Amino acid sequence: LEDAMTLAVKLQNASPEEFGLLPCKGLVKHARNPTQPRRDITMVFKFPPQYNTVNSLRGLLLETQAQTGFAETPQGRIDRLAMAKHLVKAVLSVHLYDMVHKNIRPETLVCFSTADQDQKRRFPQNAFLIGFEVMRGSRHQSDKAQTKSAQDAANLYHHPDRLRSDTSTYETPYHRMEHDVYSLGVCLLEIGLWRSFVTYNENGPMVGKELRLTDGSLQSADAMKNHFFRLANSELASKMGAEYSGVVCRCLTSWDEAKKQDFPPER
Repeated sequence: LEDAMTLAVKLQNASPEEFGLLPCKGLVKHARNPTQPRRDITMVFKFPPQYNTVNSLRGLLLETQAQTGFAETPQGRIDRLAMAKHLVKAVLSVHLYDMVHKNIRPETLVCFSTADQDQKRRFPQNAFLIGFEVMRGSRHQSDKAQTKSAQDAANLYHHPDRLRSDTSTYETPYHRMEHDVYSLGVCLLEIGLWRSFVTYNENGPMVGKELRLTDGSLQSADAMKNHFFRLANSELASKMGAEYSGVVCRCLTSWDEAKKQDFPPER
């Protein structure tokens, strides 16, 4: 609650253009279950007045893949690059507040756009972070039980080290900014490819086929990370260029590089 209140105060007068974050109007605290003392926190944000439609990045990916269409093609490189830059700005702003988000994925990114009289929407060039309910100060330890109980679809956006049960080879007592950066990298990969790694059915989200084995079971977290890295160096590079591809690769290896500095091998 303290971390949420701290961020809410900082975001009261936040400029969406400058910080890539929505102004916060307040917090709503409510009981998750009457028998449980723990309370959920919901942050309430201001809808930017210059837009008239909103969708999550996940919804946008799935909708346009189904060819429902926009007034401007979502595959436009300039549009996707603008959206990616906006997302990077948002994550950087959270980290400059000395906070970590812990939950960066297309479901916690909202995109605003405008629609013409024919209800054809222009492709949004923004991606605002929401889902701050599990965020905390960067020096606070995280609730590991929350990560262990996360759904497979959400785990796609966690670095494999955050999903291991055996942490004897390294010490990662809390979610670090580099873990947010890994999540950012996966989202940037989806934006660049304009392809969703998660699908939805009547039971909710599920990991897409390209991240499953031939028998339908999920690849390991390390195999998924390697798959992301290969995509970034091949298909993404051809679609968005070497510079964009390089940024995604650096995001995906951010924590690995940090470990080398923080926990060098014994000699």
